[in-house]
Amino acid sequence: MASVNKVTLVGHLGGDPEVKSTSTGKSVANFSLATTEGSGDTKKTQWHKIILWEKQADLAGKWLSKGDLVYIDGKVTYRSYEQEGITKYITEIVAFNIQFLKIKKSTNTQSNEGAAFAGGNDDDMPF
Repeated sequence: MASVNKVTLVGHLGGDPEVKSTSTGKSVANFSLATTEGSGDTKKTQWHKIILWEKQADLAGKWLSKGDLVYIDGKVTYRSYEQEGITKYITEIVAFNIQFLKIKKSTNTQSNEGAAFAGGNDDDMPF
């Protein structure tokens, strides 16, 4: 039997994406994403660490900022590291696809709502 590792999230960025380059020159972006369930006294917010690679990372760095609403498709990953003799564990969502649902940045009169990018060539650029 095959297994599945798939996550779908819709939420707001908790901060601006941080874009870096690896030693091999690949772009990687990370940001926190808040998802909220319920309302009033039963309202509960969960925070997720999101990782984007290459063109998606570059686009996120260019177009997304704190508070923007996005749709994410990806997978859950786990890793650990040592800090001062203590093992720390991290859960991350590696995004395969991202859709910009509502973003604040805008160029000329073009709307940036509903733009998506899942890889491909430059003709697939959402803006």
